[in-house]
Parts: sequence; C-alpha cells; structure tokens
Amino acid sequence: MFGATALLGAVTGPTEADKPMIVEIAVAAMEELMRMAQAGEPLWIQGENNTEVLNEEEYLRTFTRGIGPRPLGMRSEASRESAVVIMSHVNLVEILMDAVGFFLVHSK
Repeated sequence: MFGATALLGAVTGPTEADKPMIVEIAVAAMEELMRMAQAGEPLWIQGENNTEVLNEEEYLRTFTRGIGPRPLGMRSEASRESAVVIMSHVNLVEILMDAVGFFLVHSK
C-alpha cells in the first residue's frame, strides 16, 4: 500500500500538509549550497585538469543530514566550476530539476 500511496503522491503533487516540509528542505539545501560555495580545502580538492572536485568523505563529515545511502549502481560526481549562463533563473532551475531529461542526456 505504501508504494501505491507514494506513486499517487508523485502523480498528484504535494499536498498543503507537505508544503512546510518542502520549504524546510529547500531552505536547508540553500544553506548547504552557500556553505559549499564558500568552502575551500578539505571539502574541495584538486582534481584532474586543474579542477576542484568534492571530497566525499569530508562532505559526509561536514554535512551529516544526508538523504541516505546511494542506491546501488548510482554514482556521485561534483566539481566546482563557474560559467555564465544566458537564460532566466526560472528556466535554469527547470533544467536542473528535470531529472529525467538530465539522465537521458548524460546516459548516452
């Protein structure tokens, strides 16, 4: 029954009761992103091609409120790069939030 309820919730979207939790998660994610952007070593280490990559062990020590173990077969990748993106902030967020489209583009 839980699986059917979760599927129905994904189709119908969040309820009014879910909104405070969603806002809390969004604020925590924003604060974490700000801390990560301002951090240096040991959270970010030198990677290949002179890029900074996320030190996963240090990340887990620094941010203990993770969402759980990584599903089998999935991998994590993070680098700290910057670029100018010429589009509205709304379009950029929509692109970043489109997990299906992102997966299709990056799985080829």
